[in-house]
Amino acid sequence: MVLWLLVLAAHRLIPQVGASFKVPADYLTPVALVVLGIFGVTFGIAYRLPTQRPRVLAIYRVLIVLGAVLIPWEVASRLAWIKPPFFPSPSKVIGVYIEDSSKLLLSIAYSMRLLVVGYLIGCIAGVSFGLALGWSRRVSNWSMFWIRLIGPIPATAWIPLAIVIFPNSFTAGVFLIAFASWFPVMMLTWSGVAGVPKALLEAAQTLGADEKRLLRQVVIPAALPSVFVGLFMSLGTAFAILIVAEMLGVKAGLGWYITWAQGWSEYHKVYAAMLVLGALFITVVSGIFKIRDRLLGWQKGILRW
Repeated sequence: MVLWLLVLAAHRLIPQVGASFKVPADYLTPVALVVLGIFGVTFGIAYRLPTQRPRVLAIYRVLIVLGAVLIPWEVASRLAWIKPPFFPSPSKVIGVYIEDSSKLLLSIAYSMRLLVVGYLIGCIAGVSFGLALGWSRRVSNWSMFWIRLIGPIPATAWIPLAIVIFPNSFTAGVFLIAFASWFPVMMLTWSGVAGVPKALLEAAQTLGADEKRLLRQVVIPAALPSVFVGLFMSLGTAFAILIVAEMLGVKAGLGWYITWAQGWSEYHKVYAAMLVLGALFITVVSGIFKIRDRLLGWQKGILRW
């Protein structure tokens, strides 16, 4: 709480060096007041409900680190130690979410559509290929050379061909994200299937399991931990390729928004969009972790996000 009081004091008491005649809107003060309110409310919750204290402490840690970052940033901005437009003030970055919310929300919607379609296609293809490679020696013998040749090629190297082959920038972007997601998911799925203990397979066969039942009830559940590792790894790559894919001529999306803002030297919008990307990544990974914990109950708590 003390750190946020210092943030508020720095913002309100330190005069702006080199201020223009136009007084910018103040968005940092209401945010600081809201955060101070959150401190008060969560303190009351932790006092009355001891079981909620771990969650309250997690919120406190986030807000404390954020306050520790904002204090030097705000002081440097007020004293003109950092120069706009490349290093805008915190208030100006916060203002993007209010003044440019419609364009930002549209860009988020377009980016999520592109990411979800490309990521799902890549993951489905990766799991399918990985299962086939790990389960069938014939498939492995025929395809491993080509997978080793094509798989490690960076998705960005396919941009010239994607632009020529696909009819529009959206389908080209879907291909790039799907390709970037496919390889790590496939390799880790293959590793998980190949790593199933033979004793487990023999025990299931002794109990009368045929090939389909063996694959569905033994191999896939045993390989799921490796599959989810591949999903997590490919998601980071998919987000990186998302920004590149949205620079191929699309009319909306966070990658387009960042490029457009940079072209107009509106770097406060660039930073705001980058924070949105981080928040989206956290949200998607948290969702995958919830699915993982539900499917892999015996491993719940081993990996935490």
